[in-house]
Amino acid sequence: VMAIFIIYLSLVIICTILSATLEIETLWYIPVDNLPLDSGIVFAAYFVLLGNFIPISMFVNLELLKLFQAAWMINDKDLMVGEKGMRVRNSNLNDELSKVSYVFSDKTGTLTQNKMIFDQCSINGVKYPEAGNGSLRLLVSKDENVRHFLLNMALNNEVLSDEEKAPAHRGMPKYAAPSPDEIALVKGSYVNGVQFISRSNEGINICFHLEGEGEHETYRILNTFEFTSERKRSSTIVRTPEGEIIMYTKGADSMMEPRLTQTKLINKTKKHLTEYSKEGLRALLFAKKKLSSEEYKSFEKKYMAASSALEGRDQKLALLMEEMEQDLDLIGCSAIQDALQEEVPDTIAYLIRAGIKIWMITGDQQDTAENIG
Repeated sequence: VMAIFIIYLSLVIICTILSATLEIETLWYIPVDNLPLDSGIVFAAYFVLLGNFIPISMFVNLELLKLFQAAWMINDKDLMVGEKGMRVRNSNLNDELSKVSYVFSDKTGTLTQNKMIFDQCSINGVKYPEAGNGSLRLLVSKDENVRHFLLNMALNNEVLSDEEKAPAHRGMPKYAAPSPDEIALVKGSYVNGVQFISRSNEGINICFHLEGEGEHETYRILNTFEFTSERKRSSTIVRTPEGEIIMYTKGADSMMEPRLTQTKLINKTKKHLTEYSKEGLRALLFAKKKLSSEEYKSFEKKYMAASSALEGRDQKLALLMEEMEQDLDLIGCSAIQDALQEEVPDTIAYLIRAGIKIWMITGDQQDTAENIG
């Protein structure tokens, strides 16, 4: 096909040159005022006149060849996974496959199964590798940091539960949330004895399954700062049954670290966070901030004024959130497992051997992303 097109283009150029030469030498009574313009018009005319030089049957043959090629690709055993072959949705793209040089892919839900599981954690500089199996249950009543960490997991979210009560004999309830990370964290707190029961106008009902039938407590939700792609963190201000006002915050380390206070604990936790990332686990930092009644009243007054503002409402609320989410006390970090789809590393290695460069889009740490391949 390329050879025919080259011959066709050569003929058009030759005819154009000959036509221009003959007009200048023989048609002296028709002066040529603009040779480039006239030559362009003549070239276009011959391009159209000689268009039939490429037969229509050639295009039909090409389509048939592409169809046979698509059938061969579908039945190619080297391209099969088990008994399932590849799917060719458009035979016109067969010859385009060889031109692919870059592949851009999302991570969560594309390379991974999007099935989040709370695996382990670090609290107050101590790693708990069996936290995903409930190893924190015995520490909830003994260690205040463990209790706050699990309460952060259970309260700082947008999860909804299908249960109104929490019978001890029933298993884990069904949870629904905009993010699978939040469901994994709530399930992680349940495994460790702190269960999210229900959400109502009064607050969030929590049950501590530590001994016997469990102890119920209601935490009133005062304010919620939602997670966004810009903020990369979320916060919830609650009033505890004892009357304390606490803000629980969780988020990406890059956004949380500048807002923390304890330098030594930060260094320990960052070390654990890096280790989790190298294992391919998704890590989040958890922190809290205790507020006095005066501090919260002052904030609430500003928050209500910003919420009712007619102009610049979002900007004013964002500034208030930024102001409140400062001087946080670090509690620890979580490590969530998001299993890869089947044969992802082998597929990436195969594409690299084929000379295809792969770019992965993710909000996780670089170590987590590198562990994919």
